[in-house]
Amino acid sequence: MSIAYKNVLQYFPARFIANSTMSSIVNCASLPYGGSPNVTTAGAFAARRLIFPSAWITASINFYVSEIGDGSDFTLLCISDGTLTTSALTIPNCQAGKCIVMQPYWFDSVGYFQIRSSATQTAILDVSIAMQPIYQAIA
Repeated sequence: MSIAYKNVLQYFPARFIANSTMSSIVNCASLPYGGSPNVTTAGAFAARRLIFPSAWITASINFYVSEIGDGSDFTLLCISDGTLTTSALTIPNCQAGKCIVMQPYWFDSVGYFQIRSSATQTAILDVSIAMQPIYQAIA
C-alpha cells in the first residue's frame, strides 16, 4: 500500500434537467481519484470553481448541503461573516460561459451538495465543478 497525494483540480458535473431549478447531487465525499479504479479517497474533495455552460440562463445560485446525500436532509448552506451573523451563501448574476472562483473554506467540510438556481434552466445542462482533493488517497 502506498500513500499518494494529488493536488490537481478534477472536473465533475452538477446536472440540471430541463425546466428545473435544482441540480443533481454532487458527491464530495467519494469522487473517483484521478480516474483510477483501484484508488479510493481517504478524505474528501472541495468545490473550488463553477463553470457555467453556454445554455445557462442568468440567475443567482444557492447551495444545499448534506452529510448523507440521499436527498432527505439537505439544508441551505450558510456562512458566517466573522461575527455571530450567518447568511445564506448566494452568488448573484451567474452568467453563461462565466467561471466563479469560490472561497476555499466554503466547501472544505461538505459531503454532498446541490446547486439551486433562482431561474428555471430550460435545457438539460451541466455546470462544471472544479474539485480539489483536500486529503490524501490510499492506493
